[in-house]
Amino acid sequence: MELGAKGILYDCREAVPGVDLKDEAAVRAAVVDAYGDSHWVDVDGIVAAIMDPRTSAAVAYR
Repeated sequence: MELGAKGILYDCREAVPGVDLKDEAAVRAAVVDAYGDSHWVDVDGIVAAIMDPRTSAAVAYR
């Protein structure tokens, strides 16, 4: 795809890298930051999934 191609909008926000996955407050802040004004996102559900000990760090950071 060429730079400036028409018909596609790609908007990407990312949290600050290196968030301590054991710090629930830091995880919550990163999720809120990454999702911005997407008010429909289940922040509590995402934080719970990340804090679940069965969730690998690789999956949590993704």
